[in-house]
Amino acid sequence: MNHLPVTSHQLTANKNQNHFKPVKIVRWIVLLGCFVTLTACGVVAVQIEEPIPTPTLVNTPVPPPAIQAESAAGLVAHDAPDDNQMLVKTIAIPHIVYETDGLAIEMFEQWAAPVEYMIVDKGRGLRLRVNWSALWLANSSGVGRVWMDVYLLSPGQTDFQIAQSASSQDFEAADVNQRDELLDSTLYLPASGDYRIRAEVNVYAKNDKGKEDMRSSTYETSVVALDSPPKILDAAEDFTPQFGDLENQNVLLDWRAWRLGPCLIRPEQAPNVAEDIAKACVGVANANWRAAADALMSAVGKSWDNIPLRARLYQQAGMLAAVLGDGEKAVEWFQDGLNAARRQNDALEVAIALHNLGIAQKTTGDDVGEQNMWQSIQLTDELEDWAGSALTYAQFGYYWQSIDTLTWVKGSLNERGLPQATTVERWLNGFAQPTPTSTPAEGS
Repeated sequence: MNHLPVTSHQLTANKNQNHFKPVKIVRWIVLLGCFVTLTACGVVAVQIEEPIPTPTLVNTPVPPPAIQAESAAGLVAHDAPDDNQMLVKTIAIPHIVYETDGLAIEMFEQWAAPVEYMIVDKGRGLRLRVNWSALWLANSSGVGRVWMDVYLLSPGQTDFQIAQSASSQDFEAADVNQRDELLDSTLYLPASGDYRIRAEVNVYAKNDKGKEDMRSSTYETSVVALDSPPKILDAAEDFTPQFGDLENQNVLLDWRAWRLGPCLIRPEQAPNVAEDIAKACVGVANANWRAAADALMSAVGKSWDNIPLRARLYQQAGMLAAVLGDGEKAVEWFQDGLNAARRQNDALEVAIALHNLGIAQKTTGDDVGEQNMWQSIQLTDELEDWAGSALTYAQFGYYWQSIDTLTWVKGSLNERGLPQATTVERWLNGFAQPTPTSTPAEGS
């Protein structure tokens, strides 16, 4: 029986390495009097932070960096593949069935998320997986092959380029037989940025009667490649709710987005918005959340070239909108905060924004929020930000009313001293209560 030709090629290159500068240690002082030039009375706790940098915008087009890729066909252990340091996405599960007088192929295409988020500066790879099987029934015989071509659209480019082709060997069997194998293509994206991935999967089969068939499927998604942050914010005070009553409304936002409020933004680093920041600070001090949000939005309108500052202002405004019960504004501002965080390529900022945006979307009835929450978990797990991951799982546990999930999350939150453990305990007590049943009246 003639075998099928097998071709494969790949492009390889050295990965670029990104390095981070250490940040300064945060110092606390207490300022008496008012913020900037206002005359509000009292004591205000102020955190002196590393200045929010102003990014340099470069518009000069540059050629796309080379792509490092690896393939694994027939060498992957089906029961225990080595997926360490990999973001694995199964893109198709093809089934081939050889019958006595015929054959059938079903691709079982897998759903692709509109956007995937992953960290690329620590050697993590994106692994696209085809999990295929072939079944030969009694008195059947046939050959086949599975292969895929992976294309990549790099940041700033207009055309896809081939990144890798991976193929199985020709396979054949007769009578009663079965094969289950994995075909992998792994890409190591060379730098942070927004990519587009397209994988075309092909399956060919031919039986001993000369009947043949070929099926194809396409998996396509966007990939946001991010860098690790210089530091993970994981102290209990970073997660502690600062105001409002969201926890009693069964909403667990990630308070790291608040960064302890606008009073801690150094106006000398952005003098054109100093007055607005001062007004926002006073609004927060007076529990006037609406005035504080308006001042933050005024500052946003004057800081187009300062992406880190805009990201922080949008996140803080989103927290205020959520406390005010303005779900639509919370979604709008958290989405804007996510967009700004993506432009920073900071994985922690993006994970926090995805968590808060997802919950705000769920609160307004938009089920896309669950996908954003899963993407947040994907990033926090990659970062080993276990506190952030536990917080998102806690919110899922409430949605699912899952006692097992909440029991595990409560232990994780307690271990890290996070105050949200109290809310989870309340949920557990409520969900664990037996459903009351009516009893027949005496004598009935």
